Amino acid sequence: MIILPHRCNTMNLHYGLFTAMICLLLANGCASTQPVASFTEDISPERKQRETQIADELKQRRNDAQIEAALSQWRQGNSTKCEKMLLALLQRAPGHTRARRTLADLYVATERPQQAVSHYRQLLAQDPEDAMAHHSLALLLDTLGNKSDSEQHLTRAMQLDPNNEIYALCKQTCTANPADQTVEAAGGLKPSTGGSTVLHLSD
Repeated sequence: MIILPHRCNTMNLHYGLFTAMICLLLANGCASTQPVASFTEDISPERKQRETQIADELKQRRNDAQIEAALSQWRQGNSTKCEKMLLALLQRAPGHTRARRTLADLYVATERPQQAVSHYRQLLAQDPEDAMAHHSLALLLDTLGNKSDSEQHLTRAMQLDPNNEIYALCKQTCTANPADQTVEAAGGLKPSTGGSTVLHLSD
């Protein structure tokens, strides 16, 4: 079989055009995928940040709901159930200030002052400028006969919150019966409808 010269040239031309088209498509394909990869990299941190924010919000709502449920048990007279719920929350979130403060108040109300002192001290370890914790701890230490430490914490509470009338009143009306002073200054150790104990009148 004899191949005519012009037929060979035609086949070579078709092959060359086909090869050029393939190269052009590959080049365009690589160029088009690059911006997509870059865009994906740009949004990934934002998406991760948003997911983290949502998770934190859900945890906070769960913790708030558990505290309210614990306070409800306390108001109904079930201090044991309240204590268990607060301890479970603190095991999950040891730095939760409101839960620890409420638990300390519960221990005061159920006449377990040493346990209350421990939790108030933990509050101050988390935040040394917590005037409320200084005041509550001062009243407890006074009740336990530790006048020196009580005076220091009460003085510190007044320094941190100089406009608080309750702190000033406690300072002026220190009597020979600190137990009566504690309850009187606290307005009664029981949970309030606002979600925190009446012990913290500065709220």
